[in-house]
Amino acid sequence: CFGEPEQPRRLSQVTNQWETYYPPHKRSMKTMLNMVAVSMMIIGLIIVISINQTIEHVLVDDMDLWWGLYVMHVEASLQIIVLGKLYKAWVEEANEWENHQTDSKFEDAKILKTFLFSSVNNYGAVMYQAYVSRYVFGCTSGDDDYEDCLTPLKSLLIMIFIIRAINVIQGVIEPAYTQANKIIEVQKANGALRPDDNVKIQLGIVADSADSSKCELMCKDGTGEFINIDGLPLGVLFMQPDNTESFSTDFKESDPKNPHIAVLMCKYRSFGNNEFQATILDVVKPPSKKLAIFTQDALATAIDNANELTKEAMLNDMERYEMEYYLEPYEGLFDEYAEIVLQMGYVVMFSLAWNMIPAVALAEILLQIRGDAYQFCNIKRRADPVPCEDVGYWSTLISYVPLCGVLSNTAIICFTTNALDGWGAESKLFTWLIMEHAMLCIVNSGLFNPEEPEWIGQVKKRNAYVVDKYKNVKIDDDEGLGGGAAGNLDADDMNLTAAANELMPANAEKVEYLKEQLRLTDNKIGDLRRQLKKAMSGELWNEVTGVSESTMVPGLALGMLNVTILSLSGVGTERKPMKADQTRIIVALRVNPQMSAEERAAPKGYEGPPGPAPVVSRKGTEKTKNNKKLIEINQEIQLAPIKTIKAEIVFDIVDERSRKKRASAVLPLKELGSQVSVDKSLKVNPKKGDEESAHGTLHVRAHFQYSKVKPIKERMYKVFEMKRHLEKDITNIMIGRDMEYESEWQFPR
Repeated sequence: CFGEPEQPRRLSQVTNQWETYYPPHKRSMKTMLNMVAVSMMIIGLIIVISINQTIEHVLVDDMDLWWGLYVMHVEASLQIIVLGKLYKAWVEEANEWENHQTDSKFEDAKILKTFLFSSVNNYGAVMYQAYVSRYVFGCTSGDDDYEDCLTPLKSLLIMIFIIRAINVIQGVIEPAYTQANKIIEVQKANGALRPDDNVKIQLGIVADSADSSKCELMCKDGTGEFINIDGLPLGVLFMQPDNTESFSTDFKESDPKNPHIAVLMCKYRSFGNNEFQATILDVVKPPSKKLAIFTQDALATAIDNANELTKEAMLNDMERYEMEYYLEPYEGLFDEYAEIVLQMGYVVMFSLAWNMIPAVALAEILLQIRGDAYQFCNIKRRADPVPCEDVGYWSTLISYVPLCGVLSNTAIICFTTNALDGWGAESKLFTWLIMEHAMLCIVNSGLFNPEEPEWIGQVKKRNAYVVDKYKNVKIDDDEGLGGGAAGNLDADDMNLTAAANELMPANAEKVEYLKEQLRLTDNKIGDLRRQLKKAMSGELWNEVTGVSESTMVPGLALGMLNVTILSLSGVGTERKPMKADQTRIIVALRVNPQMSAEERAAPKGYEGPPGPAPVVSRKGTEKTKNNKKLIEINQEIQLAPIKTIKAEIVFDIVDERSRKKRASAVLPLKELGSQVSVDKSLKVNPKKGDEESAHGTLHVRAHFQYSKVKPIKERMYKVFEMKRHLEKDITNIMIGRDMEYESEWQFPR
């Protein structure tokens, strides 16, 4: 509800609180205008139905075209679907325009408008065919050349249900196809690849003329000549194979006119760029009976295959709750209620015209169940539970459907069938009034349709008794009943509602507290999901480097380091002291030299150095703290972009006067993986050859940010774990067990 533009908020005279205010007379005026619009639409719809019936009469009776009946029935069935979708779009905006104060009033107004139009849209053609067509155009001849108005009515109902079934199937297939394309786009944005997104390519390999440690890859052109692939318009950039050194001795002997054959395993590094990674599997000397160097066309086809494989890659670093952000939002149960109520109307009102309607409706319901299940699992987001007083105006509409069924079926007997042929119009009308009044009396008496059969009531009482007996360990002392009277434990209807009503006051307060914490936890999860969606729209995770990359600028690492150099102490000797005004610190990034050979052979995932150029600090000032002299610098330095978390920060302590490095300290970036600002006291190692110097201490404050997504994920893991603990302990209290995580809760005293 939005407020009046002139005064959107006002002080309530009832609660003395500020509230959103909208004049009731304006809301009533808008509601009245919308109802006038709905009435005009209904009148127009009735005119369209009359025109369709006239066209059907001309095609079938005047022009004697047997297929005219079926064509017009297909048209009428499609009209129901199309007009229903168009009206749905209009009623959403119209209902919003009315600006209802509460959700329940908004829902009731929407239900009323929807049902008024949908009932005429769905039942109008059927009712016209059943009650009006006979007296305007006559009926189609039956098998015995006797007028029979049930035949076209039955044909129309059959066609309506066929189109409804097709619409249900289309309502699953179309969103599934759209969602599949959307997932592909998400994969492109995230660039996550599977291990099997590789293609094998066979190319010629020779040593690079400029650098013998590198190789050149070659393919055949249309004439069979070998050409370097670097100059070909392939749309990709072939990177140097990551294991070139292992096969350097093989291709160094290769001749450019008759190169060796290299079997390469290739794939895209990510969707963010066109780099084509390659790994050499084998190098074979020519000639070979099994292997042949690819032609330019074959190479282009292989690249296209790699591209298609990458498009089909699943997001291997995304959890289920992350994937739900890319699913369609769940729109609620409004459409499901509308479909069920309208289908119930067909079953109750027109089963006399076609006795297979209940069975066909059952089949349609089963089809809808499976379709909805598929959409809930693959297309729609998980629905958020929303408390609701009742089903709203739907219950009122459903209660009137049986009344409409009585009126409709008795009218079919009197006016559509041949049962009262030869009777006058007044006699038929009088007979119909007697029949429908008699049926309404029977229906409303409750004799034939009690709200709850007696046997169901007995089963409920039995289940409640058994649950109470086993839960509270009650012993039956009546020996006359025998041992078999206790029966079996009926778990089908076992619930915790009765147990909740019997909780001790202290436990009831604990349950209420835990439920309140559970609601707050659900709110936290919703907030984190929104934060995660926003964060993932701007970055994609690089599994190799451990640092996110920008989605706007492909290949741009988002790692950023903020380091504040606080102070330095214990560096230098009496013979070679470190003077504060001559001391500077150079901050740089380098690859960890202690990496294993396997780590060095693995792809780096980035080009060039791991970070930006080194930064030199300002000169220090001498301070005394706790009777110790130290060099205070207190300067903040920013380094970006940082391309990998496997690098380390190197602090080189330089004597500006001699321009020589005196000592250094190292801080691995992995120690800053928590992405929070931390204070570090680093051990300063003197330069080799300067054994006189002692190991000093460098005090820094560092903060390394490399992903917005990762900390949100970690918080979500913790909140989900907390939610599981809350649900577990609520269940434990309800069934009389001890809490498993009582130490985690701060119960009010």
